[in-house]
Amino acid sequence: MEQGDDTLAEWFGLSDREIAYVRTAKAGEDDAGFSEALLGVDEEGWFPLRIRASPVEQEVIDGG
Repeated sequence: MEQGDDTLAEWFGLSDREIAYVRTAKAGEDDAGFSEALLGVDEEGWFPLRIRASPVEQEVIDGG
């Protein structure tokens, strides 16, 4: 992890497991059909999340 990444991980209070998840999360590839992220919920923690575009959103993304 780069120095800036360490600072962000510390600022967000991410565990080693959460850092590993972020490092391997898929980032909006057409073949996958989704992106992955961590969702932070106050006083509850961090949760893995998959983000998919609706058909209307996909049309906008594709420039239609």
